Amino acid sequence: MRESAGFRIRLINQSSVTRKEMAVVARAINKQLKRDVAPVWDVVVSVTNSTSPGVQCDATMIITDELPEGDGYLGYHDRDENGLPYGYVFRKVSEQYGENWTVTLSHEVLEMLMDPFANITARTTIRKKPAWVWYELSDPVQADTYTIDGVEVSDFVLPGYFMPGIGGSFLTPDLKPFSVRPGGYLGYETPAGEVEYIHGGKAATQRLQIKSKYGIGRGANLRRLDS
Repeated sequence: MRESAGFRIRLINQSSVTRKEMAVVARAINKQLKRDVAPVWDVVVSVTNSTSPGVQCDATMIITDELPEGDGYLGYHDRDENGLPYGYVFRKVSEQYGENWTVTLSHEVLEMLMDPFANITARTTIRKKPAWVWYELSDPVQADTYTIDGVEVSDFVLPGYFMPGIGGSFLTPDLKPFSVRPGGYLGYETPAGEVEYIHGGKAATQRLQIKSKYGIGRGANLRRLDS
């Protein structure tokens, strides 16, 4: 992941988004990764629309309009039966829940980059108890967004966010470590292996309930923790 060739995520568009629009979104996210993410996280990463067998990628992100089952979750990243990172963004579902699908895509790409196998944690203390916080870059600030070349993208936390006494996100440099912005949430595990959350309002709670309902990503068995 830290090799000079970088970490490349293939975007597969199976939605009604046009090829031209997808190319614009991909360029904006690449700009975010190169300009905003790489300098602070010390990574080399890119996304590509190419489906050519000659283009080697480390992970896949699929964009579709909506789930066959009907109403559902916005998007997620996980690993398949072979242990390879993959993710989905459900465009119409994102918009139904008030989130631009480009924000969802940016969110999932950012988190797949830093924790492609959904298994990295940072140890801290929450409510006077040991906690292993998941390395999710956008969850704590998921309601905060900004625009790059007309494309809305997600905020993300900085490396210091996972370090006591430092903190910070791209849009909120003074964000306290292991805290959440309105609409965001933080997932972690206790020494007993239980999953708990700190959440920043109704929208965050709703998204957690959706993930729990479909048993996807980390902490599929939701245990609510009021902030």
